[in-house]
Amino acid sequence: MNTKARYIVNADGKPVEVTRSVPIAAYRRLIATIGQRDPDAGRPLKKSFAAELLRQEKDYAAGKRGKPWTQVKRELGLA
Repeated sequence: MNTKARYIVNADGKPVEVTRSVPIAAYRRLIATIGQRDPDAGRPLKKSFAAELLRQEKDYAAGKRGKPWTQVKRELGLA
């Protein structure tokens, strides 16, 4: 890949930006990724992870909550 730097200068001739050559395919992938809200959208989840998310959603809907932050800090010796 060509990584030769190019400089953009202002009216006074002082460099204000540096650009590098990037292959067009890599540029398009980058722009597509930036344009998405979630770059992982549409990717399949591992079955075990999906099952854990569903379990957590059910627990939350049933009113079950995790440990309070103050308790976690205490258990980790951070408080």
